Amino acid sequence: MEEEFQTECDLRTVYKLLHRVKLSWISGRSKHPNQDLEAQETFKKTSARK
Repeated sequence: MEEEFQTECDLRTVYKLLHRVKLSWISGRSKHPNQDLEAQETFKKTSARK
């Protein structure tokens, strides 16, 4: 906020402003550093779907 708009404000204020204009803060799901992407893809392909 300070760099872009030359103003200081609390994080809570940012969330309140986002809410006021009907926006939300969405972040990506975190990933474990030791996850095995290949094993996950194999599981997706071989697991039974309901």
